This record gives sequence, structure tokens and C-alpha cells, in this order.
Amino acid sequence: MLSIRIMPVIVAIALAAIVVTAISYNTREGENPISSAAVEQSTSTEQNESETVVFVKTAPLRRGLIAETLMSYGTIVPRTDQIRSFSVPFESVIEKVYVNAGQQVDLNELLLSIAASPDTRLQLEQARIDRAAAHQQEALVQIRLDLKLATRQDLVTTHQLFEQADKKLRNLVRRGVGTKHEIRADAPALVYLINVSQGQIVPAGTNLLNTVPQNQLIVRLGIEPEDLREVQTGQPVQIRPVHVPDAEPLAGQIELLTRALDPQTRLVNVLVKPDRSNGLLLNDYV
Repeated sequence: MLSIRIMPVIVAIALAAIVVTAISYNTREGENPISSAAVEQSTSTEQNESETVVFVKTAPLRRGLIAETLMSYGTIVPRTDQIRSFSVPFESVIEKVYVNAGQQVDLNELLLSIAASPDTRLQLEQARIDRAAAHQQEALVQIRLDLKLATRQDLVTTHQLFEQADKKLRNLVRRGVGTKHEIRADAPALVYLINVSQGQIVPAGTNLLNTVPQNQLIVRLGIEPEDLREVQTGQPVQIRPVHVPDAEPLAGQIELLTRALDPQTRLVNVLVKPDRSNGLLLNDYV
């Protein structure tokens, strides 16, 4: 009976040893593949890192300014001191306008034709009548003086009246009241403004038309007041038309900084002188 009882215990112990041995062996077998894969992955990563190439570009050290670009918009306008105004010295009627705003004109090209208004022609006719009457009156006084019926003072008075009437007539004739008047360009230029229309009656001194030389255009930019301290006269500027953004920029430089806000835009006007005016369009937006 004893032997029967001992044998199962011995068999159970042997089976437990076999099971423990198998579990331990399987555990070691499972750890070896994981450890090997990790080692291989680490080795591959180190090889990839060692094969990475980084290119570096060097430059010599130098002292200079860091430029900051300020974007601004404006228009092409004529220089105010180069605008040529055409007017008439007497009340006139605009007979015909031969040009348009923005047109380029040559020297001595016809711009306008005008004539004296009806009131001005009446003044001319009245001046002729007054001169003739004063001349007759002077002749009569001279005859009366010869007859001792007038004094020399009377002759002096009538002579002064004749001179006044004669000067008034000559003045009207010299200003061209009695003839048609043609206004022609006095230099090659662009027509800037036309302030009259055909058939209009204009008083003496009215500004009829303005021209400006092609090479006397300037760029008027508007900048924010807080950016005014960043700009100064002489700074370079690149000018590019807004409607042609890919066009080659035109070089220029700041000529004048104004010290007042534009009442319409609330910006500070800056005048830029372009290096050349060829290709610039009057009133163009840049």
C-alpha cells in the first residue's frame, strides 16, 4: 500500500519538473527572437543616421544695413511748377477744341480756336466810335482856337480825350479782339486738362487748357503717418504700374516729404522722381 501511495507522488513530482522545464525553455526561446530583432533594428537606424548628409553654405562676415520694404500706392501727376496754362485776355467764344486730355502734342500744334464774344466786339466798335468822335472834337476846338473862340485849355482837354479813346482802341486791337485767335502749343507736351467746351463763352483770364512736358511727370505716393519716420529724401524707390504687376520696375528716388495729411486720403503725400518718364502714363495708378 505504501509503495502504491509513493509512486503517484514520485510521478507527480516528475511531471511537475518536466512542465517547469518546458515552460522555462519556451520562455527563453521566445526572448531570443525579440532581442535579436531589436538589435538588428537599432543597428539599421544607426547606419541610416550615419549615411545622412547635410549641406551648409558659408559666407564672409560683413557689416551692412538690413533693408525693410515699404509698400505704398499713388498716381502719376505733373510737376506743379511745370504746368503750362493757356488763357485769353478778353471775353471769348470757344469756336473749336482740337485736342483731348492726355494727348501728346508737338511744337506749334493747334489746340484751340477762339473769337471775341458779342459783348467784346461791341466794346471794340464802341472804342472806334469814341476815338473818331474825340478826333473830330479836337479838330473843332482847334478851329475855334484859331478864331479866338476857345482857349488853349479847351484844346488840351479835347486832346486828352482823344488820346484815351485811341489807347483803348489800340489795346483791344493788340489783344486780338478784332480777329480770330488760335492757341498753339509752345513746346512738345501732354495735354493735362481741358477746362472748356466748344461754343462756351468764357470771361477774360479763364484757364482754358493745361499742358505739361512729357519728362516732367512725378509720382505722388500716400503713406501712413506712422511710417513717415522710416522714409527720407534720396531713398531709392521701385515704381511698378498696378495694372501690370509683372512689369519691370522703374527706378526712382524720394524727392519731397510733405508734412501734412491729405484731407481726402488721410495719408502723407510723398513725391518720387522717376529716373525716366518714358512709358509713364499721366494719372496712372502705381
